[in-house]
Amino acid sequence: MRNLSITLLLTFCTSTFLFAQLAPGSTAPDFTITDTDGVTHNLYDILDEGKPVLLDLFATWCGPCWSFSETGVFDQFDELYGANGDNSAFTMAIESDPSTPISELTSSELGDWTSIIHYPLANDDQIGDTYSLEFYPTIYLICPDRRVQEIGQGPAGSSGYWTVQTLA
Repeated sequence: MRNLSITLLLTFCTSTFLFAQLAPGSTAPDFTITDTDGVTHNLYDILDEGKPVLLDLFATWCGPCWSFSETGVFDQFDELYGANGDNSAFTMAIESDPSTPISELTSSELGDWTSIIHYPLANDDQIGDTYSLEFYPTIYLICPDRRVQEIGQGPAGSSGYWTVQTLA
């Protein structure tokens, strides 16, 4: 019986890690995506320009995702460091739930995502699997060396801006 318990415990622990988010420091999988403005972006091409990529993977039905987007933290980051700023970084939001149609970006029950996200926005049904998503929002910083680090929104009650500020 003891051996069975140990076997079950090891199986549970091992299977839990099989479905984990990308490990810190792992290589970010490459992707090419077309945003809602029809512009195509390739992750590795952007990284090869020496720009870090701030990647917001969200779902249109996700209340915390909406609340985080409403803070405008990534809009502020993009205005300082993205295409609208000094162009030293790249910011992108991707609706990552494969069960959500692209039409939900403009007409979700939470609102119009295109009205609160002012940097590149896309919908992709495969990126959730590619990036091993377990929850929304998942926010990654991908460095030019292609290493990935998951970042958070900051402690409860904060706007999360402190986390994004430290990236610059």
